[in-house]
Amino acid sequence: MRNSMKSSGTLYGHLTVTVYEVKNGQKVRKLRIAMKNQITNGGRESVLAFLAQDPLGTTEQQNPEYGQIWSLAVGDDATPVSVLDTALYNELDRYTLAIPLEREFVIVPPNIFEVHVHKEVPAGTLTGATFAEAGLLTRGDGVLPATQALYARQTHPAVVKSAAMAIEYDWRLGMLVQ
Repeated sequence: MRNSMKSSGTLYGHLTVTVYEVKNGQKVRKLRIAMKNQITNGGRESVLAFLAQDPLGTTEQQNPEYGQIWSLAVGDDATPVSVLDTALYNELDRYTLAIPLEREFVIVPPNIFEVHVHKEVPAGTLTGATFAEAGLLTRGDGVLPATQALYARQTHPAVVKSAAMAIEYDWRLGMLVQ
């Protein structure tokens, strides 16, 4: 007997990186890059652990809050992304997301079921650094970085950050179900 109730699901992410020059408190857009990102195996495992909560299971199954999208990391290594990535290749800094201002749960039926992440690396921060990769990490235990999983990673054209430059990362994460 053939099962007519068949669906498939795909985790996805879209990243937009916008570079601004900041003068007299005003932002002037200099560059905008939009691309799909790579959801890592760590991201997939986080979603499955949440769906399969178990007080006797893995640490993530026992603690569903560990799988929250929690922080954005930036780095300077442009090594191509892989589902096997577990960290940025050369992390420069990591920023905890303010909830709900920088991590928002967005549902607009029938088509939008997403988490939106918005984080800015402001002018005057990491001056002289080259930005070429970004990643989203889960909460883990909220203290030890080793307990955080890399949910998604993406590289982008290198940007050398000046003192008057702000870089915004806008990420849309979701699951496409067909």
